[in-house]
Amino acid sequence: MPSSHSRSGGDLAIVTGIIAGQPWTASRFRNPCFLKHGRAFGRMFHTPRKITVPLRDPCRRLVEVLVERSHLLDQVHPLSAEIVPMLSRVAAYAGEWRREPESWRPAARLSPEEMWSDLLRHLFVEWPVPRFFDSAWRTRGDLRTFERDWFCHLARGGSWRKAEGFPASISGRAVHFAMQAPETLTIPQALRWGQLASLSAPDALITEVLAHNSVLEFGYGDLWSRLFAKVASAREFDAREFGVISDVIVELLHHHHVNRACLLVDLPLSELRLHAFRRWRSLLDAALKEGVRFRDTDLTRSGLRAELRHLSEATWAPMPDVSSYEVVCAEGFEDPSVWTFREKLCHAQLIAEGEALRHCVSGYWRRCRSGRSAIFSLRQLHPAIVPVRHEARLTIEVERATRRIVQVRGKWNRWPGEFEYRLLKRWANAQALTLAV
Repeated sequence: MPSSHSRSGGDLAIVTGIIAGQPWTASRFRNPCFLKHGRAFGRMFHTPRKITVPLRDPCRRLVEVLVERSHLLDQVHPLSAEIVPMLSRVAAYAGEWRREPESWRPAARLSPEEMWSDLLRHLFVEWPVPRFFDSAWRTRGDLRTFERDWFCHLARGGSWRKAEGFPASISGRAVHFAMQAPETLTIPQALRWGQLASLSAPDALITEVLAHNSVLEFGYGDLWSRLFAKVASAREFDAREFGVISDVIVELLHHHHVNRACLLVDLPLSELRLHAFRRWRSLLDAALKEGVRFRDTDLTRSGLRAELRHLSEATWAPMPDVSSYEVVCAEGFEDPSVWTFREKLCHAQLIAEGEALRHCVSGYWRRCRSGRSAIFSLRQLHPAIVPVRHEARLTIEVERATRRIVQVRGKWNRWPGEFEYRLLKRWANAQALTLAV
């Protein structure tokens, strides 16, 4: 084991100095792992703040013990990228320590994960705590979270169901099963695992539920409990369809349509399933109509539903004082065509435009949604061609604040031709836009 008198001793002194807020130089470090952790502590303690000042002493004590009795700080391992944030979270709960870190004596030949778990149990645990609770210290966000509160509550011998903020909709039977959940799960996953195991749900359904992060949130617990009971009791239910249904419920909840979500969950499963598939099919058909292409059209694939949800929500208002415009004229010696200028008002339309002209306009949806830009398309309608062909010719970006046309591109980002440029000027004059290209 390394000690403060070994090669790590100098690096340890630098790190403890950083925690104390002292200036430091990267070139003084001998161990690159210590340098990485020193920078992380430097970002945390460089400027005294109300939230970090109380962490200085507990962090220093933890670092000194880890250097003396483990390799968690001086070697690369699966936890090394997270070790400093985890130490800061443990330091924030120093008031819950049941034993001092200096009395920790880890067993030899433990893996880094086992070493970290052993430290947690030394500091906090008086009564056995399942290993999956260790994930509480890897949860990002505020220093104090309900998962870490629950860890400390159980470690003192408290009942999980009596912990502050525990969902009332989860039964004692579900908690009994959750305490036996696999140690690789997070705390929310373990609770859902316990709920489903108590309902004798098949393994395939449990796997599908745990893969949906939104379902792991503890809000609207009674609604989710009813849905779990409904699908778990239907032995012919295809587990892959759970996400199709749950994503519709999540969408309603995110838009605060709680009553509508409850009414759907109370429907017979066949009707609920039909409604969910109809919802996603309508979004898919609308996107396909706009010309968007997907890898496949399997609605049970979560990635496809995520794309459809994004496309349905990424819309914006049209640019003021710019109306649809069309003109009939001939290009060279061709028969007259109808040339139209139309604004694109959703991400699906931008994707279709980019696929038609082979450029990157699909990435401009954030500019459009924020009101910085407006995207228009010049298209040519060939009435003499059977079947009638509507061909994209130019994509036009207008800066909304100044009403300036700042970018015009055709297929493969080509510049507009002479005839197209004349049409562009004609449209810009009619709409009181400035042509800046």
